[in-house]
Formats: sequence, C-alpha cells, structure tokens
Amino acid sequence: MRNNKTLSLDNLLDFYSSKGIVTFNSSNLKEEPIIVQTYGDVEVANEIEQGLLPVTLKCCHTGLNRNGSYISNEVMEDALSTFKNKPILADIREMPDGTYDFYSHTMEIDDENNEIIYIEKPIGVIPESCNAHLKYDEVNNKNYVEVNGYLYEEYGNKACDILREKGSTKVSIELAIYDMDYDASNNVLILKKICCNGVTALGRNPETNEEILEGMKGSCMTVSKFNKKGDFKVEIKKYNLNYELSHDDIRVKIYELLRDKDEDHYFWICEVYDDRFIYQHTGTNKYFMQYYTKEDDKIVFVDDKIEVFNQFVTENEKNLLEIMREEYKELKTFKENIEKEKERNEKENILFHSNFSIIAENHEYKQLVKDMDIYSVEEVENKAKVIFANHLMKNGAYENTTSSSANKNKVSFSIESDKDTPYGDLFK
Repeated sequence: MRNNKTLSLDNLLDFYSSKGIVTFNSSNLKEEPIIVQTYGDVEVANEIEQGLLPVTLKCCHTGLNRNGSYISNEVMEDALSTFKNKPILADIREMPDGTYDFYSHTMEIDDENNEIIYIEKPIGVIPESCNAHLKYDEVNNKNYVEVNGYLYEEYGNKACDILREKGSTKVSIELAIYDMDYDASNNVLILKKICCNGVTALGRNPETNEEILEGMKGSCMTVSKFNKKGDFKVEIKKYNLNYELSHDDIRVKIYELLRDKDEDHYFWICEVYDDRFIYQHTGTNKYFMQYYTKEDDKIVFVDDKIEVFNQFVTENEKNLLEIMREEYKELKTFKENIEKEKERNEKENILFHSNFSIIAENHEYKQLVKDMDIYSVEEVENKAKVIFANHLMKNGAYENTTSSSANKNKVSFSIESDKDTPYGDLFK
C-alpha cells in the first residue's frame, strides 16, 4: 500500500500529449472513468440549521482552464445534477503552531487489491437541494459552478470550528471524466462528459505550514445572507488583478521544463513549494529535489537536481529528524551572522582608518559608509581609494596629522601649473 494523490488535469494533459492519444470514451472502451482534481472555494453562510453549518461552494469554471483543459457551458450544464448528494471531505491535521487545519486530497493506493483508501473523512454534504447553477463572474469573465452545502456540527471533527475561524477555504473538486478529446494542435484536453464525485477542503501542509493553493486565483466570494428558500445572496470581494503564478500554473510549467530536459521518460511531481519541488523520475524510480525561481510568468531551474529519499520512519525518528533540521537551520543562521559581522568589521577597519580621516566629511565618502553593507570588502576599499584620490587631485596636498610621527608619515602631493608643451620633456 502506498500514499498517493488523485491525478490532476495538468498531469492528464501531460500524459496525453506525450502519448499522442487523441480521444477517450469510457463507454466505447468499457473502461472506468478517469478521476481528476480541479479547484474552487468554500465559505461560511449564516447559520440557520440545527446541527448543520450552511456553506457555499464556488467550483470549477467553464471555458479554457489554466491546467490545459476545456469545458463548454453545455457540458457543465449537463454535469450540474451530479453535484447533488455528494460528500464534502477533509483530512484534518494538527499544525506546527498547535492549531488545526484542513490538509489536502489524501489517500492510499492498495496495489494488492487495486483500490483507493481515502484518508480524508466526510465532514458535510452537498444536498439534493443544492441549487447547482452557473454564475457569471464579471471580473474573471468566466462562468463558475456554485452550489449550497452543509458541514456537520457534531460529526465534522473540528471542521466547523476551522471554517468559522478562517471564514473561507480553498477546495479540491474531484471530477470523473467519461468522455474527452485531446486537441494536439492547441495542446488542450476537451472534456465532453464529466461528473462530480465529491469536494475536499484544502488548508495547510502540516509538515511545512505552507498553504495548499487552489488552481484558480480570485474565486473567493462572501456570503451575506441565507434566506428561508435556501438561496444564497452573495457579493463579490475586491479582486487582486495583478497576475501571479498559482501552484497549479507552476506545476504545469515545471512539467514542461522536465519534459524538455528528458523526452524519453515520465515524471511525477510529488510536492511543489515556493522555491523548490520534489519529483519522481519514473525511468529510475528515484526521487529528486529541484530548486527554481519565478521571473514574471516564467519558471527557471536553479543549479542541478538533488537526489532525495523516500523513507518510512517511526514517530520518534520523525521527531528526531525535525529537531536535527531545526538545529541545522539555527547553526546555519549563526554561521551566516558571524560571517556578516566579520565582513562588516573588515569594512569598518578600512573606512575608519586614519588614512581616510581627511575625507571623513566628504559627501560621497559618507554615502559609502552608509551603504557599506551592499558592497564586498574589496569593493569598499577600492571605492574609498578612488574618493581619496579624487580629493587629492582637487586639493593638491595631503598630510596625515593624526599620526604621532608626523614627519615619518607625511605624504606630499603637488600639481604643477606649467602648461603642457607639444614636445613633452624632450628638450628639458
């Protein structure tokens, strides 16, 4: 049995584009539907039901998605009824700060029996009367699926308390794909028949405390009223219109870069963080960590990949490893601070030496003292010498008056006022 996650749409797109498959129909092929994840949002409504916390869910949108899939309005309309009577699930974990939060869409794959064992548990339901409908979002210019749901007060395992505290949280919608085509010319999966299997609440990674991001930024809405008919009246929050790569965008671009580097093998991205990701190389079954940077909407790999290892440890071993990591971070920070302090002392010894006392009030020199931290020791020394030399050129002489041996340390410098001759010193 191994831990795993459901296939995402960008994973599916990567597989189809690499294999050259152009169509899939579960009925014609007598196959089970393909299960994938997409993302949305859930928020608290006013509480009016005993033992139930009303929520509203803003799910996947129609049109072209960032993960390379396309769902028409007609296909989504046909799928609206499949949102009824589906579970709302969560894997609730204790975070490093002692609070509780939702984690992610987690499960185990039983290879021996060929079945999925879900780790997350039901915390609520999307009822028959969920009022599933498409709602146009003027800001994003897309139609989103909105449905009403409930979380269980007594049986939700802290879910209601977590959501009340947060007010809103991201969600992962699990879709079953029954029919689709692959458009190779545009590298797009065209979904033709889909079904909602359930919704999972997303929160933070219990190991790193990093937020599990949704794939569609700007989908958050605030519920202002829940009336007796069961309809939600909503108002749109202010949107941040500055484009920023989501983790879903980053994952897609990482797959593209990996595929460009090695077209003969497949890759499975296990985790994506703000500056690095972990992936499995299916050709060797080895795991690697690769650092990256974000430059506008581009992803750039930093240095070479580093092999990492997936090992099973006991709780005591895990706690010991975490202590060792924290101690290593502290030692690394301590070392960096010592090196910075040493470097600054070297810069101060140069700048505050008596040789430069004559230019201590020089504006350019004072600015150099102020900005010393942004330069290396060598750069500070060179800049100080240039300012010193310019001062001598301008004033014509220099005498170190701070030395006890004035005659010994006296330096004279003069500029002759004779005009240059066309023959230099030839006739002198």
